[in-house]
Amino acid sequence: MAIQTKQQKRAAFALKEIQNHMTGEKNLVPEKLATKIVGMPNMILSNGLGQSLAFLLSKRKNDKNEDEQPEEVQIFKIVKNFFSKNIAEVPLDTSSDIKVLESVNGLSASNYIKLQDETLRMFEWLKRYARSFAEK
Repeated sequence: MAIQTKQQKRAAFALKEIQNHMTGEKNLVPEKLATKIVGMPNMILSNGLGQSLAFLLSKRKNDKNEDEQPEEVQIFKIVKNFFSKNIAEVPLDTSSDIKVLESVNGLSASNYIKLQDETLRMFEWLKRYARSFAEK
């Protein structure tokens, strides 16, 4: 296996996640989801990672299955998946949604900033791909 840079790993992760959210016969990302993905970095920079994750999860509908959740919950799942696969230097419990929130809130300031920075860098790629494959 070839050695990849962190940027390549982030890009590959983001592309795979975008592919998982493509729908319809043209295989595009729903416009509403793409728009919310594009706005996420600003939300994180304005409110912080922890509050942004809590907001995303607050949109969960308990009477719906995973495939019928709002865009915000889909984005939370992308971030949770990113944490579980790509942030080895920051210890997080991703066994459940509440554990993700608890883990993020319990981080030291330096690890919180590192995690937020990595998440923002992943969103750079996610935004690019969401815009590239968005329904127009």
